[in-house]
Amino acid sequence: LSYAAGAHHHLFDIVGPDGHSGFDHRLDCTTNHYAEAISSFFHDCASEQKIESLFDYSMAETELFLKKLTGLTEKSDKKQVNEEIMFYTGLTARLILSAVIEGDRRSTAEFMCPALNDFLMNDACRKQIWHTALNNLQHFINSMPTDTPIQKARRRISDMCAKFADQPSGMYRLNVPTGGGKTLSAMRYALSHAEKKDKSHVFYVAPLVSILEQNTEVIRKATGESRWVLEHHSNVMWTQSAEEDELKRFELLEENWEAPIISTTLVQFLNTLFSSKSSCVRRFHSLVNSVIILDEVQSVPAHMLSLFNLAMNFLSGACSSTILLCSATQPCFEETLHPMRIEKITPVPYNAELWKTFARTQIRDAGAMRLDQIRDLAENNLRQAQSLLLVCNKKSQAETLYSQLQYADRSVYHLSASMCTAHRRDTMDRLKQDLKSSRNSGRKVVCVSTQLIEAGTDISFDCVIRLCAGMDSVVQAAGRCNRHGESESAATVWVVRCADEKLTGLKEIQRGKRATEALIYEFSNNPERYQNDLASEEAIRYYYRMLFNDIRSDGEKRMDYPVEDPRTTILDLLADNRRLTQNAGQKVKKYSLRQAFYTAGSLFSVFDDDTQDVIVPYGKGKQLIDRLAALDPYRQISEVTAVLRDAKGYTVSIYSHQIEQLLQLGVLTKVCGGNILVLLEENYSIETGLITRRLMNQFLEV
Repeated sequence: LSYAAGAHHHLFDIVGPDGHSGFDHRLDCTTNHYAEAISSFFHDCASEQKIESLFDYSMAETELFLKKLTGLTEKSDKKQVNEEIMFYTGLTARLILSAVIEGDRRSTAEFMCPALNDFLMNDACRKQIWHTALNNLQHFINSMPTDTPIQKARRRISDMCAKFADQPSGMYRLNVPTGGGKTLSAMRYALSHAEKKDKSHVFYVAPLVSILEQNTEVIRKATGESRWVLEHHSNVMWTQSAEEDELKRFELLEENWEAPIISTTLVQFLNTLFSSKSSCVRRFHSLVNSVIILDEVQSVPAHMLSLFNLAMNFLSGACSSTILLCSATQPCFEETLHPMRIEKITPVPYNAELWKTFARTQIRDAGAMRLDQIRDLAENNLRQAQSLLLVCNKKSQAETLYSQLQYADRSVYHLSASMCTAHRRDTMDRLKQDLKSSRNSGRKVVCVSTQLIEAGTDISFDCVIRLCAGMDSVVQAAGRCNRHGESESAATVWVVRCADEKLTGLKEIQRGKRATEALIYEFSNNPERYQNDLASEEAIRYYYRMLFNDIRSDGEKRMDYPVEDPRTTILDLLADNRRLTQNAGQKVKKYSLRQAFYTAGSLFSVFDDDTQDVIVPYGKGKQLIDRLAALDPYRQISEVTAVLRDAKGYTVSIYSHQIEQLLQLGVLTKVCGGNILVLLEENYSIETGLITRRLMNQFLEV
């Protein structure tokens, strides 16, 4: 409670890197007019007796909550038990702080704008929303055809999810084959469960903005009222013509997540749990008593699995939230050092007959070959296939194979992060149109892409070649093959081990590749053990065991979010903070909490975000660059802001340490008073995006 009072404007370390105590600092700090302020408060706001009464009540409530935490750990080792309990206690402090920040800022906002409270929905209204949204969703699902075996199987999965909503709150797996209608089935479960169990919010969380935007639009249509759905991510933009009241409503809901249905990215979700920013902490309380759908949950970075697992245990076991872990390649979270407490039952149990309906592909090992030999594999498959997708681990590989596969009898497309969002979207639209018409025209279609095509893309090829990576990526790539059952027989997805591939700096892909290679070797010796299917549940579990063993081989704390100091991790900083406490000596031992909340939150980052956005001269981007070059950044701030808002779809992210080299190479230039980086026109290709010349390859391999 003291931490919430002291940190509601800014998080602080109870014990920081310098050994100083944030509590001691606040106790020793002298403030002018403190006694006068307290006297005025007791006179104008609440009596001293009332405050004492509320404090006693809050102490009792907090004590009751803390008793739940001991049931969240099953460790036998005292040291590990203490670490987990202290981590959960730290999350409790963050939860109380979140409520204080929300109350403080909400009160201020309502004072400044009395009508603001009208934008929020009370509990009675929310109950009606769950009922109406669920009815709309069920009507939407019932209107979908059930003519084909796949359509019937999707309806069956949806019905099973709706029935499962009667189960109590907990943490469950939704393991549905690719193409099984996971999004709508999960949302049907969530809304039904929210109505039956009186939940406060429904969250849909996805790792990529492309997945989120696509599925949020489906959720809006299915639930029947876009106003109920808050879409919160970095790409959400409001035009100047937007209604002022609606903009205010969005800004408020974005700050406190008080909408009934919140659709957000994995980055925003994890920042709410761990970031040091007060704006992130404020949203934390909204996760309580909610239904949280975590789509493509295998995307959580391995180095932060301990934080993630324990936080999910806290939300589920202490905060009455229900969590649905969605993935076609479910990681074995319960087998890590800090295991996730997942219920044994599942909405859709494995059923061989049901799974067989979605068996549209067969993943096969193509062996090891050099990059120039992969072209021959592609050509051999194109003799039988009308369309081919080739997925690479690196942009340089995709660019090379794209140039090698150019022939007059086909249309060849390239997709990678070297292209801005608008460029990728236009390319994808043309690709989909070509795939649709190729059956009649006879013209073959080839796409060479990096892994960005693997998730959230409703597209289908006759054959897929995937350079060896993690099995989660391989299965995602397979989901782009024979997606709608165009071929009655299973289409082939080739996994190729690129012999001359250098994955320096791409440790996650390296680890995944090694674990997949181990699975392929094991599978070749005993395929019956894995139902002759590299994507079977047994095969995926074997893959994740190999992956987690590989990570642990670097040290048992590799999943605890290691930081630059090799002696500590973010888990340690957010739990008993052992190393910093030892350095601080005896003076901090009087406090039951010792976490370095601010330091840990400042170090936390979901993905490597040490990048800068560069505006590229693709399409409208060329005009935006010209406009920025003509603006004065000090006198025309609003105009610059408006152009930058429009430029979001015309940027490419480049690592910060590469910027200086690219400036020296004459690839980039600065405009608008030197504050904004833009790419020179001759360095952007209409086919492949940012041109990676030989001179630049050492900087732009990822």
